[in-house]
Amino acid sequence: MGKGRTEMEVGADGVAVITIVNPPVNALSPDVIYSLIENYEQALGRKDVKAIVLTGAGGKFSGGADISTFKSGNSKESKPGFAAIDFLTDTLEDARKPSVAAIDSLALGGGLEIAMACHGRIATSTTQLGLPELQLGIIPGLGGTQRLPRLVGLAKSLDMMLTSKSIKGDEAHLFGLVDAIVSRDELVKTARSWALDISEFRRPWIKSLYNTYKLEPLAEAREILKLARAKVHKQAANVEHPHICINVIEDGIVSGPRAGLLKEVEWSQKLQSSETSKSLVHFFFAQRATSKVTGVTDLGLMPRTIRKVAIIGGGLMGSGIATVLILSNYPVILKEVNESYLQAGIGRVKANLQSRVNKGKMNLENCEKALSLLTGVLDYEHLKDVDLVIEAVIENVNLKQQIFSDLEKYCPRHCILASNTSTIDLNMIGENTVSQDRIVGAHFFSPAHVMPLLEIVYTSKTSPQVIVDLLSIGKKIHKTPIVVGNCTGFAVNRMFFPYSQSAHLLVDHGLDVYEIDNAITKFGMPMGPFRLADLVGFGVGTATGIQYHKSFPDRCYKSMLLPILLEEKRTGEASRKGFYVYDDKRRASPDTDLKMIVEKSRSISGIVQDHKLTKLSDKDIVEMVFFPVVNEACRVLDEGIASKASDLDVASIMGMGFPSYRGGIMFWADTLGSNYIYTRLVEWSNTYGDFFRPCSYLKERATRGTLLSSAMADLSFIVGVLGNVISILVFTSPIGTFRRIVKKKSTESFKGLPYITTLLSTSLWCFYGLLKPGGLLVVTVNGVGTVMQAIYVTLFLVYAPKDTRVKMTKLVGVVNVGFFGAVVLVTLLAVHGSVRLLAVGFLCAALTVGMYASPMAAMRTMVKTKSVEYMPFFLSFFLFLNGGVWSIYSVLVRDYFIGVPNAIGFVLGSAQLILYAVYRGKTPAKASELADEEEGSAHLVGKLDQMQGDEESNSRQKHLSKGSSLPKPPPVSRQLSFQKLVKSVSMTPYELHSIIDHAKN
Repeated sequence: MGKGRTEMEVGADGVAVITIVNPPVNALSPDVIYSLIENYEQALGRKDVKAIVLTGAGGKFSGGADISTFKSGNSKESKPGFAAIDFLTDTLEDARKPSVAAIDSLALGGGLEIAMACHGRIATSTTQLGLPELQLGIIPGLGGTQRLPRLVGLAKSLDMMLTSKSIKGDEAHLFGLVDAIVSRDELVKTARSWALDISEFRRPWIKSLYNTYKLEPLAEAREILKLARAKVHKQAANVEHPHICINVIEDGIVSGPRAGLLKEVEWSQKLQSSETSKSLVHFFFAQRATSKVTGVTDLGLMPRTIRKVAIIGGGLMGSGIATVLILSNYPVILKEVNESYLQAGIGRVKANLQSRVNKGKMNLENCEKALSLLTGVLDYEHLKDVDLVIEAVIENVNLKQQIFSDLEKYCPRHCILASNTSTIDLNMIGENTVSQDRIVGAHFFSPAHVMPLLEIVYTSKTSPQVIVDLLSIGKKIHKTPIVVGNCTGFAVNRMFFPYSQSAHLLVDHGLDVYEIDNAITKFGMPMGPFRLADLVGFGVGTATGIQYHKSFPDRCYKSMLLPILLEEKRTGEASRKGFYVYDDKRRASPDTDLKMIVEKSRSISGIVQDHKLTKLSDKDIVEMVFFPVVNEACRVLDEGIASKASDLDVASIMGMGFPSYRGGIMFWADTLGSNYIYTRLVEWSNTYGDFFRPCSYLKERATRGTLLSSAMADLSFIVGVLGNVISILVFTSPIGTFRRIVKKKSTESFKGLPYITTLLSTSLWCFYGLLKPGGLLVVTVNGVGTVMQAIYVTLFLVYAPKDTRVKMTKLVGVVNVGFFGAVVLVTLLAVHGSVRLLAVGFLCAALTVGMYASPMAAMRTMVKTKSVEYMPFFLSFFLFLNGGVWSIYSVLVRDYFIGVPNAIGFVLGSAQLILYAVYRGKTPAKASELADEEEGSAHLVGKLDQMQGDEESNSRQKHLSKGSSLPKPPPVSRQLSFQKLVKSVSMTPYELHSIIDHAKN
């Protein structure tokens, strides 16, 4: 996509038409603003231009600011007020040439603000006009807070801004926001004529910033503002931007529009950096990302046409789904089991539509039209031509299975078979159905015709085409869809099942029911868990609770509160008694009798009241209720039920009422930090049991210090995989040497001790990785290392001289079996918690330092001989690389036991490479010169021969003394004599080899 821009064309009538071009909605990106200013200055400077018309390309005026700049941080102006004051007010509005906005389709946010700065506005009847900035945690920033009240009046402008609701062109004309309504074909033509009329004073030249005739008198205005503040405080007590918006409007009324404009600019800039704005911008983009599903929407599939829909069951959910479908012009067949139930279902649909009429959301004519799309039936014969059927009966597995079997018999083969179940596994529902590829979940939230979320649930056999079809339907019925995998509760209800259970746990252990609800509503939820339980009804809560206890018995909390309440005939709001009591208007009040029920629940469960809980702050209550929800959300992500964390954010807001200004459940959790949540859950699990125990996904991210919403393959994981590759190359580097050992059946001059200690090191690192959350990569690489070292040690035990073999067997027994076993037993039995990890980590680090330090003697030889002959370059390079990569990994995951030894290895590897750079290509020191420092090369060779001879003589004496019948004893290994000679002189094996080779030559 190219840069946004504006284009100008000057007609023979002297009108310059400036068109905003930035598809799809002509957003006001910085490029567009600067291009607009440039074209305006050009038009104002041209003598052949009498007036200006501003419009948008593609039948759209402008959707407002480019919100992507909010995320990138590029939305702030280099000079505050440059666009709002310098351009729109001082240039466009104060110009000597009039401007008229030709508005079609939409003028939202900054788009409407620019239009309001023009001297006239012409629109089509279907155009949407509004200032939705408060939905993003900010206020209008291009003069909207000052111009809108002066065009439509204070009361209407407050309603539009504080609710972020747009109005259609006809209503805008009625309130004076636009001057005329015309057809799309006549729009630009009329705007040209209107602009010329203003320039020639045939129409009034109005500057809306200074227009006062729509403003209420000051005393009345202050009363309106007072009422607005009270309403905002009640509805959005936790956010400041609505209050700031009201204050800025008031500043303009009291101190004048220019002063108000300056305040608007100031606060608009400040609020863009607020946490509320960041959260709401995240939610904005998260909503738009739900329809992008990897492996589904990227396959190039086109949605099929859905002409008719059937609903099975006319209860609360079925009638609500039917309502939303007929409101979107889908013909619906509603099936019930008998006439009584059918008429009740149709009656509910009628009531839903009548409610919209009563609220002014639709007229009687449209109500009747929608109702005409609904047909009630009692059999499956009428379902032979439907394209989609949605089952919406009670949560009974056997009943649903029977319905799906019947649907398969009567519905056409292309028909999508959907269930509105909220908790039951779809595989169970479709167990007796052959057409598994067209079974899908279409989970609406109650009330279905009001709640905006649609949860589309797929099984392993669901066709991607079916998911694409439902995504299309979701869009057409104005729902936000999220696509999730199949399990008990799916994504939304499963994520939130701990919400009520944690509240019950707190009450059973001593906290007050109403204190919990109060803290949760203060946090921003529409109601607390107990008020919600009353609203839904205890029957539903009990039924779904059974499903969760069956599926997740390890982490469910079972309270006796609901069973006791049901025994007392208290079933929730419907019976006027639950956790609260209700009057005739269903207004809730606390019930003093509830204390006895709570005491009975504690007594049956054998729980002693924890008086510490009675002192919990609201913050602690919120965390104890919501952190288990976060924990379960992590499991939902880890299991792939939800493909991305932002889907869970949308689901929590649109499905469960989580406050949008907190960004969603996962976004909010990330603002607190994974480590903080993990630590608190561990603390509570130690006191209250496994209900609070953090899952492995949360542990891993807490260990790494990464976001809960981050993808699994984050930077630390990638670096860790790279470290694995390099380390495995290091572990396998001596394979050639051991091939020679097998071939020659001799261990030559090599020692086994380094491999025994490396075997211990890799074994301990494996143990460390198993103990540490997120230690899979550590286990993997050291598992390979353990196998390789075990092979090397075995070869030494097979091919080493007898004396060496005995010593090595003892070493393996003491070090690799005894010491390693003792470490494992002691740490598992005697050491607990973080101390266990510290102890094992310290041992691992110490052994790794020793491994990296082992080439020190070879480095000394390089310096002494001024030669790189005795140190393999690639081994040094890989040690350098290995130490460096694992050091980076340790920083990313904050593991100093990995970091410190590998940092030392990186330094030593670097030193070896520096020595290579210094001595590469230089003439080695002569072996005779090295020998002269000791005893002379010939003397050393003679000494080696003498030592071997002495060993053979001793061997013969022992042989004869035992009276053996063998003709002669086995030869003494020259390797044993060589090792003894190394110990008797101050040389490394590399240096001694050089001397002996020199003497032989």
